Amino acid sequence: MHSAAGCSQPVRLAGMVRTTNVNTRTGEVTETKTVTEDMPDGVIYKACGNRRASVCPSCAEIYRADAYQLVLAGMRGGKGVPETVSGGPLRVGNFRQRMWTPAVKAAGLQGFTIHGLRHTAASLYISACTPPKVVQRVLGHASVVMTMDLYGHLYPDEMDTWAARLNEVAGQSGVWPERGQNDGSETTKAEVGR
Repeated sequence: MHSAAGCSQPVRLAGMVRTTNVNTRTGEVTETKTVTEDMPDGVIYKACGNRRASVCPSCAEIYRADAYQLVLAGMRGGKGVPETVSGGPLRVGNFRQRMWTPAVKAAGLQGFTIHGLRHTAASLYISACTPPKVVQRVLGHASVVMTMDLYGHLYPDEMDTWAARLNEVAGQSGVWPERGQNDGSETTKAEVGR
């Protein structure tokens, strides 16, 4: 996770954070667990990652610098960048023809589009169990409904898990009907003592 310093809308994460690292040389997998309850604020702050300067100037600046370096590397050439890509002026109109298409062909990814990167990023966020509201903000969607309409099918169906959790919490709070939810009894544990 990157520092949230300077982020105007940091994401607040609570619970247990599990970090998995893979050593690319040895293949060794290490896992670190951090419980946010032990932290001063009880949360971990993560930069929002929004690319829009009007939303978060700090995060937008980080991504602007990354994009600049990628474009600059493509213009300079070398190390796997085709000759047709490097040199000459770069304009939005010729970026796809001079840089994107040759790079995609060189990587053997014909048909891979710039917009496809957006979908790839969204599916990677979702596979990392990122909450829908965070994915919505990263993608810049107007609402979480739009995000869920497009990517909701990628979230795992966890209805049984959440139903069991609800049953557990309701049982602890004393508001769940004593003899079951649908047996006609409306008496709750809280009312029994009255």
